[in-house]
Amino acid sequence: MTNWNVTEMAGSKLVLHCGANRVDWNEVRAVQTPAASATHCPVPHDFLVEQVREGLDMMGFAISEECHALYGDGLRYFGLLALRAKVGHDVGGEGEIGQGRRFVFGIRNGHDKSVVAGGVLGTQVFVCDNLAMHSGDAMFRFARKHTRWALRDLPQIISTRIGNLRLAMQSVTDRENAYARFDFTQADEQAGVRRGTILNDCLMRCLRSGAITTTALPHIVKEFDRADGPGGHAHAGEAWQRPTLFRLQQAVTEVEKERPGLLNLTKRHSRLHGILDAIAAGVDIVDAPAQEVEV
Repeated sequence: MTNWNVTEMAGSKLVLHCGANRVDWNEVRAVQTPAASATHCPVPHDFLVEQVREGLDMMGFAISEECHALYGDGLRYFGLLALRAKVGHDVGGEGEIGQGRRFVFGIRNGHDKSVVAGGVLGTQVFVCDNLAMHSGDAMFRFARKHTRWALRDLPQIISTRIGNLRLAMQSVTDRENAYARFDFTQADEQAGVRRGTILNDCLMRCLRSGAITTTALPHIVKEFDRADGPGGHAHAGEAWQRPTLFRLQQAVTEVEKERPGLLNLTKRHSRLHGILDAIAAGVDIVDAPAQEVEV
């Protein structure tokens, strides 16, 4: 049986089940980077992480928590960095949802041509040693192949992306505040329909578009209906307690944490946000054509 080593940090996960092991930062720094060839120029793991650290530092962020993993004598690296704002700075944007938000940077790298040097930042990041890396609410991503000018290009790529970080954070906060304002019970009353009608319609739209899977649906409904809120987080605020779009989004997220169907995960999240955004904005969206749905 496969042994799963899962590290949770600020709502994100580092999952190791393909041979990688948790290590400390000194072990990452000690990894010997293979010599470059004419077509492959490996990026040192510590160089990549330090570039992210420096970019975050310049934008007023520090690292509150971190975890690192190595696979195959250091051939592959996987890590998570949890962010906090320095004194005098703000993280997460304004509004009920944005307050107290925890952002996490996921990073991966490979010396064996298995994966490019890359990272993703969001509030719920999933990094796995099977090479999966994902965030349903990604602020941004970066990726660079290990080619001749990789070491020259990466600092500029990372600093440029991080330079737009605060605007991206505010955008996500604005979206989730809009989700928190949409109450399914109030929407049913205003539309003069039976209670639960608009929620059921929303779930069906998500299913038909492939935003959620058939096997995940009953688990999502169960999380949404929990008396203590999705994942038991009703204490976190009113938006977790009321039957809102935000509560539904969190129910989907909680199910994916426990049952991470990685196939087409990015596409599913894109479709989910498209549907929820339209409902929050009061747009009468038309069902997307039925697609092949994962089971």
